[in-house]
Amino acid sequence: MLVDWKGLSYDILKQVFAFCDKGDLTRCARTCKIWTDPSLDLVWSDLRIEDFEHIFAILAPLEPVYIPGQLFDAAERVVRLIRWHVGLNEDSKISPQVFLRRINHLDWKRFIPYALRVKSVDCLYRGRRFSELAESAYADLLLTKPSA
Repeated sequence: MLVDWKGLSYDILKQVFAFCDKGDLTRCARTCKIWTDPSLDLVWSDLRIEDFEHIFAILAPLEPVYIPGQLFDAAERVVRLIRWHVGLNEDSKISPQVFLRRINHLDWKRFIPYALRVKSVDCLYRGRRFSELAESAYADLLLTKPSA
């Protein structure tokens, strides 16, 4: 018996997707247009402190800022980034992140639909690794934010 997924409502799809983890939800979002909204709504509905870098990366690519006095050669930077991404560092957070380029109106146009999906923000630190934005990145957000 064939199932017609196109006939399922948004609410039913959202209930089915509620059993998926975030990795599965992102794959569901890329499967077909009908699945995109319910799965992305679940991915972004509850934003945790560890997710901040992911939602801000929708605006523009992010890169860690290294503290002055900490001179790393290119190979050591790559090793540090790889260790951080796979969770092998000792610290809970790495150097603050900055945007690699200036944020423009097209970036905001892409970002706003994702940001509107966020229903709650949990800033409680639970000992997991995370990356924070540098002060200059927050300044970029404020300076480039479109007017309401």
